[in-house]
Amino acid sequence: MVNNKMKVYILAGVFIILVVGFVQFFLPSSVVSPASPIATSTPTQLGSETASTTAGNTENTQKKKATFSLQLADGDSVASWNFIGAYAGNDAFVQKANSDIVRLTALLGTGTYTDYTLYVSIANQYDLLGDGKNELAYLGKALAIDSTNTGLAWHNAGQLLARLGAYATARTAFERAVVAEPIGQYKLALADFLEAHFPLDMVAK
Repeated sequence: MVNNKMKVYILAGVFIILVVGFVQFFLPSSVVSPASPIATSTPTQLGSETASTTAGNTENTQKKKATFSLQLADGDSVASWNFIGAYAGNDAFVQKANSDIVRLTALLGTGTYTDYTLYVSIANQYDLLGDGKNELAYLGKALAIDSTNTGLAWHNAGQLLARLGAYATARTAFERAVVAEPIGQYKLALADFLEAHFPLDMVAK
């Protein structure tokens, strides 16, 4: 009886050894690999780039165009070049006009708009500010570019000079606007001006 039990224990032990050996040799153990560190790279800082001004742009910016001289006619005089502009008394509008003058001036020579258009636009800002002297000066710059094919600067000069009381010079400007660009707007402005200040010179219809 004892011998039989011993045999059972021996067989059980052998069986356990065989099972353990089978697991060790035929079933590989799982390998846990350490987590790979995430590489973090710091991007190289780029130096700040300074925009270079081309020689052509520099020349355009620095180049000054001759001013068309619009002399007052004999007998004309201007008591004051300043008047009450549309923006008078409104600080926000005055600041806007001054900012627009700076912005428009920076566009001169860039080709974004014609310099003629920019000079007239700057003159318009001075008109809003009630600064007749600078307004006429910038209209003169526009006329230095084109005084024969476009009537806008002439027309605006006529309006300004009429406001300042220089009627003979204003008449010349209105007439030159019609000669340069004979459109209805300029013809009507000339007719209205002559009717108001030179009624005897109105052409009989």
